[in-house]
Amino acid sequence: MRTFGDRRLTEITTAEIERFLRGLDRLGLAARNVNSHRQALANVFEYAMRADTFALPANPVRGAEKRREDYSKPPDTFTAEQILALARAAREGRHVNGGRRWASAERDVEQERANAQDAALYTVAGFTGLRQGELRALRWKHVRFADRTILIVAGMSAGEESTTKSGKWRAVPLPRDAFVVLDELSRREWFTSPEDYVFCGPAGDPLDDSALRRRYNAARDAAGLPPLPFHHLRHTFATLAIRGLDPATVQSLLGHSKITTTERYLHARPLNELAERMDSIFAVGPSVIDPAADESAV
Repeated sequence: MRTFGDRRLTEITTAEIERFLRGLDRLGLAARNVNSHRQALANVFEYAMRADTFALPANPVRGAEKRREDYSKPPDTFTAEQILALARAAREGRHVNGGRRWASAERDVEQERANAQDAALYTVAGFTGLRQGELRALRWKHVRFADRTILIVAGMSAGEESTTKSGKWRAVPLPRDAFVVLDELSRREWFTSPEDYVFCGPAGDPLDDSALRRRYNAARDAAGLPPLPFHHLRHTFATLAIRGLDPATVQSLLGHSKITTTERYLHARPLNELAERMDSIFAVGPSVIDPAADESAV
């Protein structure tokens, strides 16, 4: 809507749509995410082509290239230690203004608030697997400290709140590091009422997605981490979680509508544990071979 919302359908060309998709590529969005944007546009034009709507003669999205989604190899991820290193870089302000403090004391207060929030955001993203839109739409009323759980009931897209990607709410447990940073964040001076956003702008407004990615990229580089996009924090959670949880549970925590999406992380399951289970399956007990007969055979 931000790119095409004020345009007439008949004016939008395939070339413009391709430029829009390439812009998403440059922002670091995964091929699957870019294709989701492409499909959303395609659906709009398909609807407009109906005789009972606008009878548009053609769908310009059809000529725009669909991104190749590569599932032939597991996604690159961070380690748990690298997520904490990312959070430290943000908390120390190494990702803004070259790591230098602002000149005025007033600006320092806002910078420190934003840095602490960034650190919490990256920690929660890496240790809960929430999508970026779900993090931006998270409100304090959905954080249940008593049972160390957060409820995911909404997402944020183009500055507007909507349902989650699956259209269903889910509950996600808070590991210790995520719990601690949220507890600290809940003690800030402003924007801690139930309806306030957990991760918000200076005026309590939702975080801008492009600004979020820019700050994340700067913090990642300041921490000396691999150049992985923000979404790979979610991949990291999935890869770590599936090492100790069954696929169905991980599917539920991630909000995947299909188990096949979760199965791309199965490579991370420890094979030594599976080997030990196979030992118990194929165990046949003590050998019944006659030692004497065995010696004569030798």
